Amino acid sequence: MMAGMPTNTIPIAIGLAFGAFQDNNAIMIGSGLHMLTSTLIGIIFGAVTAAASKLRITSFRKGVGEGLATGMIAFAVLFIPISMFVMSPVLVQMMMQMDLSLTQQQAMSVLQQGIPLMIGIGILEHLVYGAVLGAVTSALMLKVKRVRKEQEYTARLGTGTTKEEGTTNYECMACNRKFGSLEEINDHIKTVHHRIAA
Repeated sequence: MMAGMPTNTIPIAIGLAFGAFQDNNAIMIGSGLHMLTSTLIGIIFGAVTAAASKLRITSFRKGVGEGLATGMIAFAVLFIPISMFVMSPVLVQMMMQMDLSLTQQQAMSVLQQGIPLMIGIGILEHLVYGAVLGAVTSALMLKVKRVRKEQEYTARLGTGTTKEEGTTNYECMACNRKFGSLEEINDHIKTVHHRIAA
């Protein structure tokens, strides 16, 4: 990170900024808040892309693109303000505790020198998050869309079966042929209609 600070500095700083008093609690709270925020962004992303027709994911490429845009929105709306206004004082205090010879002014100077690196890493992390979010959401939504299309096709084709009351006859709804067993109608559906029977 910056000025020889440990790699878990950011989760600790988040935890301390939001009310934790000890490093161990701060790591748990900071990591938990980060995961909660990521999950909420993912839920909002899925709901918006499913509900808004212009944003509806129609291809893998579109989904990844929208995920990348979402990652950058999260960077601009959450990461920058929290890093600059909430975590900066905490990071300064942490630096002063790690190096007792640092004054507040010196710690602020070290922090300001590390900001470009922190911003660069933040952009990269949010792009990766957005790409993964878009890819996973695309895969799920496109699979759901494909399954729904298959169900609609099957319903239109009518390759379902009905069992007449009081008999052992099964009827193919596509061609109205009757069969004496479930196995026979399943074979018929597979060979004649080229579909997998339900």
